[in-house]
Amino acid sequence: MANGENKRPRIVPPPVRSPTISLKIERFLRPFTIKALKELLSETGTIRYFWIDQIKTHCYVTYSSVEEATATRNALYNLKWPIIGGRLLIAEFVDPEEVKLVCEGQSANLINAPNPMPHKNSTQGSPSLSLQSSSAQSLPPPPQSAAKTKQTLASDREPEPAIYTLDDLFKKTRAKPHIYYLPLTEEQVTSKLSAKGRDQQNQKVSHL
Repeated sequence: MANGENKRPRIVPPPVRSPTISLKIERFLRPFTIKALKELLSETGTIRYFWIDQIKTHCYVTYSSVEEATATRNALYNLKWPIIGGRLLIAEFVDPEEVKLVCEGQSANLINAPNPMPHKNSTQGSPSLSLQSSSAQSLPPPPQSAAKTKQTLASDREPEPAIYTLDDLFKKTRAKPHIYYLPLTEEQVTSKLSAKGRDQQNQKVSHL
């Protein structure tokens, strides 16, 4: 059954819009690696811009020429990729400005190569440089003013209140279990002694 499917001729319908240097390719089905996808795309041209969404369902790609983009569309339209478990791809021309806007607005998933990825069959350039990492580009550091604002807010915060324990607030007995208590002030001691003296005097009077 699989061999019969592979022998069926692929049908590439006429493009919906006039050819451009950019394509939107859809119907990807994981699992596959971005490296493998870029290798596939570089077989028919030199990649200038490349972007893929986070869940890997569609991508945008811009080539060096309309001829390369057209060759890519002809090679990928109704192609089953990945071969195992993939679906038939759809590739249509899009406005290069649309690709640029998508790439600039989704920089976390953008692979915008200052040194464009050369044609896979090209003899120029090092193979190790032709495939760039698909990891997200690091974001620029925050503006200096924003950093200063954070420092100012941190310095303006009131210090957190001290946390006291029972050992800080009370005295305790040496024997365990510890009994916590507060020592009497001098006024409290004087008042208690006076009261005790009055009680003793009253007791003597009551015995007479």
